[in-house]
Order: sequence, then C-alpha cells, then structure tokens
Amino acid sequence: MKATVLLTGGRAPATLDLARFFSRAGIRVVTADSLRFPLTRFSRAVAHHARVPAPRPDPGAFLAALRTLVHTHRVDLLIPTCEECFSLADVAGLPAFVEERERLLQVHSKQRFADLARSLGLPVPPTRRVTSPEEALEAWGAGPVVLKPEFSRFAARVLIRPGREQVLRADIRPDRPWVIQSYRPGRIVCTYSLVHRGRIAAHAAYAAEITWGPGSAVVFRSVDDRATPGLGRALRALGYRLVDARRVYHADPSDPALFGLRDVKHDLRLARRTSYRAVEVRKADLPRVRDLYERLYLDKYSRYNPRFTLDFLRLALDEGLIEMRALAVADRIDAVWGTFRRGRRMTQPLFGYDTSLPQGLGLYRLLSLQVLEVGRERRLEVRQSSGAGRFKRLRGGVPTPEYLAVYDAHLPVGRRLPWGLVQTLAARVGRPLVERFGL
Repeated sequence: MKATVLLTGGRAPATLDLARFFSRAGIRVVTADSLRFPLTRFSRAVAHHARVPAPRPDPGAFLAALRTLVHTHRVDLLIPTCEECFSLADVAGLPAFVEERERLLQVHSKQRFADLARSLGLPVPPTRRVTSPEEALEAWGAGPVVLKPEFSRFAARVLIRPGREQVLRADIRPDRPWVIQSYRPGRIVCTYSLVHRGRIAAHAAYAAEITWGPGSAVVFRSVDDRATPGLGRALRALGYRLVDARRVYHADPSDPALFGLRDVKHDLRLARRTSYRAVEVRKADLPRVRDLYERLYLDKYSRYNPRFTLDFLRLALDEGLIEMRALAVADRIDAVWGTFRRGRRMTQPLFGYDTSLPQGLGLYRLLSLQVLEVGRERRLEVRQSSGAGRFKRLRGGVPTPEYLAVYDAHLPVGRRLPWGLVQTLAARVGRPLVERFGL
C-alpha cells in the first residue's frame, strides 16, 4: 500500500508544489483547507481534498476533522503549511511534522524574533510590543517608524512610515498586539534558505525591486475553454473577471482531414524535396539553438518574449523538460523547435530559425509540419499559441480566445479601476480588431 501524506493549507502555492513533489515520488496525497475552492482541490497530484473548519475560530473542530482524515485515509504523515501549525503543535495522537509551540512562537512573533536576532549579535532597530494605538503613539520616538501586527503573514497589514491618523485607526488590542520599530531607509532585501539536518544547504538573497502595498490582484494566465474546459466558468463564478488577452490556435493532427488540406499538402511536398533533415539536438548545439530562437522571438517578434539562457537550455535537455528537434543541412542547424506535453496536448515554447536565409527555403513551414506530424504520431492535440493566424488556420488551426482571470475584489477601488479599464478596452477595442484582422 502507498504511503499517504496529508497537507493542510491547500490554498497556498507552496502546498501545491509539495503535493506535486510527493505525488511524483509515488506517495498518495490528501489535502485540507477551510476554503471552498483552494488551489490543490483541482490538482491531479491530489488523490482527495477535504474542506475542514478554520483553525483560528474553532481549533477543536479543526483538530477533530484532521483526526477523521488521518483515520479514514490511513495518513502516515501530516504536514501543516501555514499558521495552522500552531493548532497542531504539542497535540498528541496526530502524525504531525511540526515544531514545538515554544519554537514556533520564537520565530513567528515579530517581537521575539527581533529579540532572538539581537541576542545573536545582529543589528536590529529598536522594537517594542504595543497593545493599543495610544501606546503605539507613546512609544513613537523621533523619526519615522514601521508598525505591524506581532503575528501576521505576507506583510498585508504593515504600516510603513504611517501618520498619526493611520496609527489611531489600526486594530491594535491586548489580544492582537502589534510591534513598533524605527524605520531604516534602504533597499528591501528578501532572503530564503534551505536547511538540511541543521546546516544551510542553499541560500538566496534578492532585492524586492517592486512591492504592491497592501496587496495585489491574483491572476491566472492562459485560460481558454479548449485547453482548460470549464476553468473559465469556475473562475468567473468565484468572482474573477476574464480579461481578453489574445487568440490562440489549436490543431488536432489525429483528424485525417487536416493532412488533406491544400496548404498541408504543399508543406508535405516541400518536405520531400528539401535538403534539410530532422536531427536530435545535442549539448554542443545549444548556443546555435539559442541564437535561432532569439532571431525569431526576440529580434523579429518582441524583445519582451522570454529569454532562454544556455544554463536553462542545458537543464531542459538533461532533464527532459523540453524535447528538442532541429533541421540541419551539411551539419549546420538552421531551424529548431522544442515541445513538452501536458495531458493530451503538446505545445512549443521553443521555436526559431535563421531569419537571414531565403524565405523560399520554407523553414517555418517545415518546422510547423514537423510539429503536426509528431502530434499525429502521438495522438496529441497541438497548441499553437498566437500569431500567424492565417497561416495556422490554413493548416487546421482553430482560433480560441485566451483570457487572463483576475481576482481583485479584495483591493481598494483605486486598485481595481485599472483592471476594469483594461477589461473594457480589451473587450470593446482589442477583440474586434483581432477578429477583423484574423490575428
């Protein structure tokens, strides 16, 4: 029987990442959350998802629900991923992977963490715990300050250099204390460490160049009804707005009619008489692969397209993240494409050719034909992205609207207005132009 792991906090992207990791390792994954539609509920990596009571208002009901899940699904390990770790700390009878409560308090309390850092010899701004707005004003010395809840996450309620009125409006109470610190100007630097058996195995420090104040919109890209049937409808029901992004194309090479289309027949004749042959991409070819991609996607299309580094291409080739093929003549690669599959669809994030060569060689046509032939061989639908609309329609491509799904209901009105404007312009101006010019 497979081992089973139970992950709480199913709304968090980190939980989804853990679920995928355990699933790939052959471990059965169960998730739990108090939200109705958390991220992990829709993941193929999750064998079962359960909605449980929220831990803060009713910790007893939360623990009872987890005990039921542990018993029903024979859970071997329970991993809390968010603040519910406090509810599970020091609780007997559950196979929870969690620190003792005292250790959790030491690193989650902003006052106690500041004290810990100071005891280790690190420079820490003057910090004081306060239990009312009046006490915060009393503790306010000379110069600007930072005010934040003692226990909070994502910096959603942090007040940086607040005014007196902001402090008076803050929800500071004896049962919900805050901390006040002297403000230190400078760049914001975030750090992240991986620790294995008490030793730091990897560490990263990076500047937070852009921050979004009290919160930001939640955005899902590439929502289209053909690749993700029902997803757009479900997101709209949850309060997301669907913003027109572009029109993408899907082709089904398993349909015999596709290879009977006139332009596909022309491409097949070109493939029979060309001097180019299909070859596998080797590591030594990767500088040329990057150059061909950049000639098409950066130099010809847009400098804002993704830039693939040689390190990434080596990793993708070594790990099989992207399957790469090329067209070569006289041992020189002049065109390349790379694909990966998700379910019954394949898509090509890597596509390029030597744009300095004569158009009559038909390199773009040959690449596109290779993709269709591989799709037919593997009985996969081909997602052809956007652009070159007429070319793709003549070769069986079916146009499909693609959307950004944007959730901004939690933001202030001023932060929602830009998304509303973009949605209106995209629907009333962008969509008609795309349809008119067949993009």
